Formats: sequence, structure tokens, C-alpha cells
Amino acid sequence: MLEDQSIKVQPLISWDETGTYFIVNNVTEFSKLVLPQYFKHNNFASFVRQLNMYGFHKVNDLFHSGSSDVWEFKHNDFRRGEVDLLHSIKRKSAKQTHQQRQAAAEAAMTKDERIESLSMRVIELEEKL
Repeated sequence: MLEDQSIKVQPLISWDETGTYFIVNNVTEFSKLVLPQYFKHNNFASFVRQLNMYGFHKVNDLFHSGSSDVWEFKHNDFRRGEVDLLHSIKRKSAKQTHQQRQAAAEAAMTKDERIESLSMRVIELEEKL
């Protein structure tokens, strides 16, 4: 989707200047216009969960970015122009039950991660309105 020249998504999703992470601008428009072209849904929170399952992490936080509508994601093996690294991006295995994973995740959450989790929940609730 970052490299797709057939659609004009550049204002909504793009690489950072260094090509080491990508930026989603205007989550609402991105969800409406871009997600349905690649997935069977337009739910940004689901998109974020999928990224997390593949080892992507949110780079920015609300305190520094000043906006909840700009999200930055990074994976060490996802870099602009380095297609040969993509094979190493794998889905995390599900060895624990959902309840065990959720309890462990909540116990290990940092303040920033709690804020991110709550931000995703707000987006989910806004999409239901």
C-alpha cells in the first residue's frame, strides 16, 4: 500500500524521510478510503492489531505528536526499498489463551502503551457512532 502507484494514498500513508517507519495521516480518511482497498474491513483498530501481531510497534505518542490522528509504525525488518527483509516478518504464534495474553499484556503495559490502548479503544467507539 505504501508503494502502490495505482492509487493516490500518499497524503494518507507514507514513509518517513529515512524510510525506517511509516506514517498514517488522518486515521478517519485512511480507514474510509485505503483500508477497504486492501482488507475486508475499514476498522483502524483492527488494522493496528494486525500490525501488532506481526511485530510492528507504534513510534509516536500523543504527548509528542500533539495529534491522535497521526500514527507512526515501525518494524525493524520493514524498510523502504528493502524487499528482501519482508520474508522475516512473521505473525506471532498464539501459544497462550487470549485471556492469558490479555492479562500479561495489561500487567506489562507502560504508561505510553496504556495511552495507546485507550486511544485505540476511543477510535473503536467513535467508529461505532
